[in-house]
Amino acid sequence: HMLAMWLQLQHDRVNVLSTDELNLLRCASAKVAQRFKHWLDPMSVWEQRVEDVRQFATVHGRCPRLYAKMCSDLELNLAKWLQRQKHDMDRLSDRQLAALKASHPLVASRVDSCSTQRMLGGRHVDLWDLLCTQRATCLKPTRKIRTRSG
Repeated sequence: HMLAMWLQLQHDRVNVLSTDELNLLRCASAKVAQRFKHWLDPMSVWEQRVEDVRQFATVHGRCPRLYAKMCSDLELNLAKWLQRQKHDMDRLSDRQLAALKASHPLVASRVDSCSTQRMLGGRHVDLWDLLCTQRATCLKPTRKIRTRSG
């Protein structure tokens, strides 16, 4: 608890710490160094995650899954990260969206799918059904078709 409070204090002061204090923080532990890097350059950490997802998709031929049987910690962490990106998609910059799409075709497909769902109010709608619905509303019937009984 005390360590967490101390780390939060360092985070709040990161822009006014001396060079010696910054170097000590970097050397404290791998986790503190990683957190410190994130404090100073959050985009570099985000870009590393994109690279990790790209490597995973290339090696495994699929995107990381949350509910895969016997999935590794790495897969679970990447899947959770991708889920957060989906949740925050409207806050991602164009550059971030482009980086996600460029990382791997499977990721691009997922991003495009999320973008389509976002445009449709978060509902999953089959694109073919959407096109048929749009076409049906544009075409107005001009006459009734007569049947033999009527």
